[in-house]
Amino acid sequence: RLSFEPIRSWPRWPYCLRRFLLPFLPIPQLDFAVGDQGESEDEEEFLRYANAARPDTLEELVAPFEEHLQPLIQGFFGAKERVVTVSAQFIFGSAKTKTEAHRDFLSRNTVSLLTPLYEYTPEQAALHYWRFDENEQLYRTEKIERGRLRRTYHYRRGEAVVFSGDLFHQTAPFKKPAEGWGSKRCRALFCVVFAAADGLRAEGKYDEIIRNMRGPSGGFIMDPETEEWLTASVTTSEDSDGSGA
Repeated sequence: RLSFEPIRSWPRWPYCLRRFLLPFLPIPQLDFAVGDQGESEDEEEFLRYANAARPDTLEELVAPFEEHLQPLIQGFFGAKERVVTVSAQFIFGSAKTKTEAHRDFLSRNTVSLLTPLYEYTPEQAALHYWRFDENEQLYRTEKIERGRLRRTYHYRRGEAVVFSGDLFHQTAPFKKPAEGWGSKRCRALFCVVFAAADGLRAEGKYDEIIRNMRGPSGGFIMDPETEEWLTASVTTSEDSDGSGA
C-alpha cells in the first residue's frame, strides 16, 4: 500500500461551465481515449476507462505521484532496472454486479497502481485478490476454483494499492447507492501501469504482454522497450502478422 496527500484541484465550477468553457482557455488540454471495460447487458451497469491518449497527458497525470512512487517501484523491480510508465487512466462506473477474477498482463515485470478519487464505503469500492503464498495451487494450475484464500482490500482516499501484473484479482461487485452517488457522480478510480523494460523483454513473450497492456487502454501506451508512444492505429509486428486471415 502507498499513502499520499490527495491531489488538490481547481474550484468545482458548474458542470456546464467546465464543459463548454475549458476547451477554449489558453491552457494545455488533456486528451483521453474512452472505452468500456468488458460488456454488460444492463445500460445502467458499466465500467468505463478514460486513458491518456497522448504522452504529455500521461506525464501530466503521473507527475504528482512520482516522488512517492519512485522508491517503491524501484524497490520492486530493482535499482538498476529501467522502469517505464506505460499508461494512466481513470476507471469509472455507476454499478457492476458481475465481475470475474483475472490477471491483467500475465507478467511479474508489470505493476498497477489503483487509488480512489473519492471516499467510498467498503461496499462501494473494494478489490478481491489472491496472494501468491496463500494460493499455490491456484497459481500452479491457473484455475480460480483452486484458490484457497481470497482477501479483500477496501479502497481509501489518500491510499493506493500496488500489485504485479500476474496477481489474480477481481473488482468487488458494487451497486449504485439507493440515494444515488450524489456529487461523486459514480465510483471512480485512478490507475497507473509501470513496466520493467529489460525484465519484460527477457521473458520471451514481449508481443503478447504488450497486447495485454494495450487492450484495456484503447491501444494508447508507452512501449516499454523503445519508449515510443503507441496509438490505436499503431500495430506491433506480431499484430500485423495475424491480420491477414
